Amino acid sequence: MPNQVAKLHTICQIKSNSSFVLGSTYKCKHNTSILALYKVMHKTITSALSQYQTKQKLDGFYPVIDSLLINYYDPMYDYQIKKKHKRIVFKGNAGEVL
Repeated sequence: MPNQVAKLHTICQIKSNSSFVLGSTYKCKHNTSILALYKVMHKTITSALSQYQTKQKLDGFYPVIDSLLINYYDPMYDYQIKKKHKRIVFKGNAGEVL
C-alpha cells in the first residue's frame, strides 16, 4: 500500500481542495446499494481532508480506501467474474500458473 499512499499524497498536494476528492466518490453514488456507504464515506473523507490539510497526515484516508475496496470494488469484481464464468479456462494462484 505504500505506492498508493504516495500517489494519494501527490493527488492531495495537487488537488488540495475537497471538491476533487468528494467529486470522485460522488461518481460511486449512482449505485443505490452503495448510497449509505457514500454518506459515511463523505463524512470520513471530509474529516480526512481536514486532517491532511492541517497536520499533513494521510491516516484518515485508510478507512475510505478499505471501504471502497471491500464494499464497492470486490462486489463489482465478483459480479463480473460470475457473469463471465463460462469463459474462464483456468483459475488458480501465481504458483499454479507457473
